[in-house]
Amino acid sequence: MSQQQGFNDTINNVYSFPFTANSLLTFDLVHMQPNKQDMDRINTKPEHCAFVNFVPGEKTGGGRTYNFQNKITLKYSLLELEALHFVLRNHATTGGQAVTPYSKYAGGQSGGDNKKVGVWQASTVKKVAGQDMQVRTIFIQAVNGQKKVTINFTPDQAYAVSESLHQMYLKGTELEIDRMMTAPRPSNSYQQKPQQQMQQQQVERQPEPQQQAPQLNNSGIDDMAGQFGDMVTSNNPF
Repeated sequence: MSQQQGFNDTINNVYSFPFTANSLLTFDLVHMQPNKQDMDRINTKPEHCAFVNFVPGEKTGGGRTYNFQNKITLKYSLLELEALHFVLRNHATTGGQAVTPYSKYAGGQSGGDNKKVGVWQASTVKKVAGQDMQVRTIFIQAVNGQKKVTINFTPDQAYAVSESLHQMYLKGTELEIDRMMTAPRPSNSYQQKPQQQMQQQQVERQPEPQQQAPQLNNSGIDDMAGQFGDMVTSNNPF
C-alpha cells in the first residue's frame, strides 16, 4: 500500500537478531511511526515491518569481517516475514519440495535497483566417520545488480532461524493489533456521537407546545334538544 500523504515516518527499532556464517544476515523488526502532528488520524497501513540485511563476509589476516558498505537491504512486511519462516522451515524439515522455488523481488518500479532474494538447497556427498553420507545445505541469496550475497545454512540452522522469524512475526502482529486498538478515532461526520452527549441533548431539548382541543358550543345542542322534545310530546307533528 502506498504511503499516505501527510505521514512522515520515523523508524524506531523494536528488536533485532543476527545470523553469522560465511556472511552476515540480520533481521530488524521496526516501527515506522507517523509524525506527531498526524497522530490524530488513523494510519490504515501497517506501521510494523522488518528490514533484512545481507552483509558480505570478507577474510582478513586472522579471521573474517563483514563489509557493510556492500550490504543489500530489503523491506519485508509481517506477512512476507512469516512466508520466509515457512520457506526456511520447509527446507529444513521436508527438503523444500512444497515451496521450491521461492523468490522475492523489490525495486525496479521507478528506475531503482532491482533486488531479488531466493532460497534453495543442494546435497553433496561427504565422508562422515568413514562413510559416504548425503549432506544438505540450504542457501538464501540476495542479488542487487552486480552485488550478490549468499548465506549457507545447515538444516538445523535454517530451522532455528525460521522459528526466530516466526516469533518476530508474532511480536510485530501483537504490536500492530495494540496500535489499532488504542489509535485515536477520527472526528468524521459519520462517526456516532457518544452516548453521554446524546443524553445531554435529550435533556436540553425543549418540549413542543401541545395543541388545545376545540371547545364545543353546547347552546345550539340544547336548543335542538328542546325542539325535538316538543315534537315528541305533541300528538300533531304539523
